[in-house]
Amino acid sequence: MSMADPQDLPSFDAQSVLAALRLNDVDAALAAGLLHAPALDELLRLNLSEEDARRVDSAASRRRTALAARERFNQRNKRVAARKHARDTAHQNKLDQTSKLPPAANAALLRALARVKKPQQ
Repeated sequence: MSMADPQDLPSFDAQSVLAALRLNDVDAALAAGLLHAPALDELLRLNLSEEDARRVDSAASRRRTALAARERFNQRNKRVAARKHARDTAHQNKLDQTSKLPPAANAALLRALARVKKPQQ
């Protein structure tokens, strides 16, 4: 892995990120390129003190972890919604198939199906 040259990091302004983090202004730190912060060893080469480099590295790591968690949450919600849609569609199709019966027979059939599907205890 090659070392990143500070000139190759135009979207990351270490001093602005650090100043924003000192003020607990995460939005400003993100705007200054927090998510593009290089690894800790690269931060140390940018003439930051070890404490400052660790602060930037830790904040960047926490943001990336939070964004990854949000992405996983959104993907899970999409999967759950797709499953619910498939289940609802299958249920509606089943209702459509049984609705050709007279209403009383249809209701009796649905009750029987519900009893069969109940978990045995």
